[in-house]
Amino acid sequence: MKVYPDVTIGPVGRKILAVAEKYPKANELYVTSGFRDEPGSHHSGLSWDGSPTAALDFGAYDDPEPNSKDQADMRDFAKWLFDKFQGDLAELIHTTPFTDDNGFYIQNGVWHNFDQATMAAHLNHVHVAMSEASADRILAKLGVSGPPAPVVAAGAAGPPAQPVAPAAAVGTEVWGWDASNHDWGRGPMDLQAARAAGISFFTHKASEGVDFKDSHFKEAMDRARTARIPVLGAYHVLYPGDPEREAKVFFDYVKANAPWHDQVPFMWQCDAEKFENMDRAPNRTEIIAFLDELKRLAGGKGYFIAYAPRWLYDDSLKPFPYDLWASDYTGSGAPRPFKEQYQGVPEKSWQAYSGRKPTILQFASDAVTGIQPTTDANRFAGTLADLINLTGSREASQPAQPMPVVAPAMGVVPGEDGLAGALRGLSELRSSGALTAEEFAMAKQKILH
Repeated sequence: MKVYPDVTIGPVGRKILAVAEKYPKANELYVTSGFRDEPGSHHSGLSWDGSPTAALDFGAYDDPEPNSKDQADMRDFAKWLFDKFQGDLAELIHTTPFTDDNGFYIQNGVWHNFDQATMAAHLNHVHVAMSEASADRILAKLGVSGPPAPVVAAGAAGPPAQPVAPAAAVGTEVWGWDASNHDWGRGPMDLQAARAAGISFFTHKASEGVDFKDSHFKEAMDRARTARIPVLGAYHVLYPGDPEREAKVFFDYVKANAPWHDQVPFMWQCDAEKFENMDRAPNRTEIIAFLDELKRLAGGKGYFIAYAPRWLYDDSLKPFPYDLWASDYTGSGAPRPFKEQYQGVPEKSWQAYSGRKPTILQFASDAVTGIQPTTDANRFAGTLADLINLTGSREASQPAQPMPVVAPAMGVVPGEDGLAGALRGLSELRSSGALTAEEFAMAKQKILH
């Protein structure tokens, strides 16, 4: 299948492409868009069905056939997906100018009524989003064991072909960054860059004891959510003495500054260390009491975990009812990007203590994360779907915002927003001859009604 120049297709996108290649008339279509920086869109990668998503757009305009044939090509492709794989589609959006269908609109595996502007913007292409898991299910139904390389039919008309480079081997490693007010003086705190570097979970200090509140917490959460980091979280430095009171201080501060915490995959981290201003470290009873009260306050929503490292507690927490977040910097070496540092970390860093094997390991405190120097670096012992499931959620964190209007190659006027711009773009398709008068009238009627 042909691919527009400069289209980027990642591992999940390649699986969507592999599905499209099995469409009986695949040579009549081409890919107009893949990965792009579009907050809240599957084009940037979200999560559905317990795994990461991607989206591709397919068009059929740039060929010498009559325009009605182009519209039929796209309609037939959308109908093929709709009829055969509806429950496995994160999204399917395509509006047609024909009288014998109602358009093709799916979100999260079921019919969805998109807004008029979105419908109008999807007349000239078919938008398809899948999760990795749902794409695998479709490929299994189609008898495909793995995504093949894209094929361009010999002599087929259309835009210049661009082969998609073979995807590099992508592991299932889940990387995290835990930050505090100290990080803000070390670099720009660019969470977009951190996400691009591979960060999948991010926690930030919210409070300490009963008096200290981290003034950067809200800004950190807002940036991380805008960056679409799948799992977010907060941590509290626990002092010995009054764990229930500290739990309420922590919960109230998080609730005030991240009121959406119960709507996304969220981690509640107890930082049980001994700092210089403490007479002693919190003990087992205090750590458990803190997490128990916090869990009660949060209504059980979230993933509750204790940063209680082996080098401080060893087996003194046994038996311990919560997961452990450990730290061991052995093997991380000199400051450099966190994935490179992890290459030297020995397996023994993950060894069990206090009767539990840690689920998260902090393996460096001087890592480069995106463009931020001197950060903590962490790895989760499982997949992203596993971590999301531990939070009690099935969907990755994303900003609360309406479905974005996708700007295709034709049909939406740049610089105009919403329905007005989309309808004006529709008129330009009519003026250019891409739509007949009848097709234009039917498409407009469908969108407006």
